[in-house]
Amino acid sequence: LAREPFILSVAHQYPHKNTRKVIEAFASAAPHLGDTNLVLVGRPSIEIRQLLDSGILRDLRRRITLTGLINDSDLGHLYKHTRLFVLASDYEGFGMPAVEAMGFGARTLVTKATALPEVTLASADYCPIDKNADFWSGRIRECLELRQTRDGLENTAIEIRQRYAPVTIARRLIAAIESGSTIS
Repeated sequence: LAREPFILSVAHQYPHKNTRKVIEAFASAAPHLGDTNLVLVGRPSIEIRQLLDSGILRDLRRRITLTGLINDSDLGHLYKHTRLFVLASDYEGFGMPAVEAMGFGARTLVTKATALPEVTLASADYCPIDKNADFWSGRIRECLELRQTRDGLENTAIEIRQRYAPVTIARRLIAAIESGSTIS
């Protein structure tokens, strides 16, 4: 499914998801990342296919995997084995891929925008929304160099899984309905 080690990004490749920025950041960081690859999961856009087929990334193309849509089991495997999860989206209504990545204990780098800091419990690594691919490249390198302890990632994973467990959500919803308040 993916050549290890790898960086993972999961998103349908709409313009606001900034998959191009992730690819350009990877291209800039790649000379410093050894044999680390990039895996892009999600419905591919014409723009991204053209970029990858254009020859601009000729030397890096073999290190970039475009999976398209995959099943949950394969996606879980990728989350579990990634060195870093990256989501450069300009806006998210929730940001489920970031939550899923963190729930698997993956180090996570996302945009510091909209719902992402809240749903990641302020425990991810962040980039300001207005930063370019070169800035993201530097943050990717920093995240990979600053090896967070596995315990730290696992503690965050437990907290994320508990917060978003279906039974937890159901209890909060029922309590909000009963009290007439909103869910927090």
